[in-house]
Amino acid sequence: MTTQISSPACPRCGGGMKQRNSARGGFWGCCNYPRCTGIVNQGTAAVPPSQPAPALDAAPSDPIVGTPQQEAFWRAVTEGNTHLVLSARAGSGKSFSIKHAARLALQKWPRLKIGFCAFNRDIAQDLKKDIPSQCEAATMHSLGFRAIIGHLGRKPDVQSDKTTLLLKDMILPDELDERGRVNKDLGRAVTALVSLSKGYLFDGTPAQLDELATNHDVELAPNRAARSRVKDPRMGAGENESDTKFKARVYELVPRVLERAKAVLSTVDQDDMIWLPVVMELPLARFDLLLVDESQDLNACQQALAFLLCPAPGRIIVVGDPKQAIYRFRGADAKSMETMMAGLAETARGVEELPLTWTRRCPKAVVKLAQELVPDIEAMPEAPEGIVEHVFADDAPAKMSPGDMVLCRTNAPLVKVAHQLLRAEKKALLRGRDLSKPILELMDALGERDVQVMGQKLAEFRAIETARLDSANKAATVIAAFEDKCDTLEVLMEGCRTRADVEAKIRRIFEEKDPDGAIILTSVHSSKGLEAQTIWLLKPELMPHPAAVKKGRAEELDQENNLRYVALTRSQNRLVFITDSRPIAPDDEDDHSDPFADESDEGTGYFDEDDEPGDDHLVKAFKAEFEVPCAEDLDWREDARKQLRSLYGAAPFDAPDAYFEALSRAQEALPRGS
Repeated sequence: MTTQISSPACPRCGGGMKQRNSARGGFWGCCNYPRCTGIVNQGTAAVPPSQPAPALDAAPSDPIVGTPQQEAFWRAVTEGNTHLVLSARAGSGKSFSIKHAARLALQKWPRLKIGFCAFNRDIAQDLKKDIPSQCEAATMHSLGFRAIIGHLGRKPDVQSDKTTLLLKDMILPDELDERGRVNKDLGRAVTALVSLSKGYLFDGTPAQLDELATNHDVELAPNRAARSRVKDPRMGAGENESDTKFKARVYELVPRVLERAKAVLSTVDQDDMIWLPVVMELPLARFDLLLVDESQDLNACQQALAFLLCPAPGRIIVVGDPKQAIYRFRGADAKSMETMMAGLAETARGVEELPLTWTRRCPKAVVKLAQELVPDIEAMPEAPEGIVEHVFADDAPAKMSPGDMVLCRTNAPLVKVAHQLLRAEKKALLRGRDLSKPILELMDALGERDVQVMGQKLAEFRAIETARLDSANKAATVIAAFEDKCDTLEVLMEGCRTRADVEAKIRRIFEEKDPDGAIILTSVHSSKGLEAQTIWLLKPELMPHPAAVKKGRAEELDQENNLRYVALTRSQNRLVFITDSRPIAPDDEDDHSDPFADESDEGTGYFDEDDEPGDDHLVKAFKAEFEVPCAEDLDWREDARKQLRSLYGAAPFDAPDAYFEALSRAQEALPRGS
């Protein structure tokens, strides 16, 4: 009777193995040779296929034990037959879960072709280090680009300005500038709408373009800043004749550019890498099992490409957190995971949704706050309690340490704090896209060199443009982005006399690129995937943004709540709210007694109830020395703290340090009951 020998799992990729022979005798060789060269000598202990592969960072003998939810997901991969949707809350270990799922799948089906669709190149590179060698990790852009190369038989040129190049052959001579280039305003509008149309899989009909222009930051009324400078009587909230003609011309060109982009394949841009394989039905790499990470942030074109990469009878695993969907303003489908789940439900396999709700990142105190927005997120039983605290705004910069992360809904407050940190000789890094570019473009539009005049023109332009955006029923994110750009310029202008001064400040604030030993400042939108021991939330009242509250659109308010959830769940230990006023502890709400009532105020510098308004010598000294506006008659019993805060907030960045130190001393001197 022949004894059946159970084959081991490959120690390198987790796949199956078969017996092979060499001059030195028999051995187990990986079934995926030559892509994987893992071997096990006969007689050597190995992991049988019925057991999980070893952990990536553990010895092969260490078993992997997940949470009950992870174990349920792994069973669904290896024992189920449906497509899967893994709804994974912040910090719940989704990356580890899907990598281990791939190993288990390869143990059961060694010839399975598995693909990972990563959100960006960095994530793809990280995945490649940890997944079995017969798996492929790539961005959708790289997979689509490969299809274009296969179709052409060569590598096309990649040009970010492809739309502008196509447009130049379509427009009239008077639509070129004096240097023979496409008019800047026309080029920007057409490029923006072409890019969005590709992501939405739109053909460029007027109704579709109206939808895109309303929901996204597309400029269809150029030169408003120039008209506001000369107080053109045609300037108002609505469109004038030139704006109407400009819009019509843009709407005429967009569908023509889309059609031409499909014909010119020798040059492609980033959008084409995903769009062309979908609309031209190009042959693509095909996977038996496709894991699509960060699925909550996909647009319609990316969703279509994912389905094409894994046609029937393949299985798709959609992975993400719908509560972290925050990129609607970029063109992402705010309900991307729901959309994909509905599509998978119509297939022969059907679909099953599974949760990962136990966060391994956040402490219990932070999870408790996050549960107000996402009730099912849970802290691990062994998670630390963590710290949630509030710090007064003027105290915050001094208490920030290297490695801390400062988050805000908008950029202007971050720029202000960055300048404060640099003035205090603390290393600060503003992270994210190039924030200086839109500010420089705004200054170009205003066209002034003197900062005082620039400020006046900015105020006029801001009032006119805000009214126009509101009357045009623009999305709250568009209005918020415009207001943030204006706020940021106002912050940068403080303490400056000329545009050159503003540009020098921009270089000083934005030049730092090395994160080592720095305090990181970033918008919440740019914080996805990041974490830190200490998170500072600047201007938390901006989530939800007032513009979204005013509009009252459910989808925009959902995005704002998602932003707050993302911000909270970046913290690994300590979460600090930066507030404009010191919070009252819950058990002190009804107790407004003066904690210093039994103390003598003689010689303390406290302001007594009987002090006359004329005794407010400290504030008057501020006014005399630094020329900061303040009330002539302060009622210290009611308004002292309010006035000091107002003075602090109105101070220019370049005010002497002594001014801020004096304000802080005055703040500390005030008893709570004053």
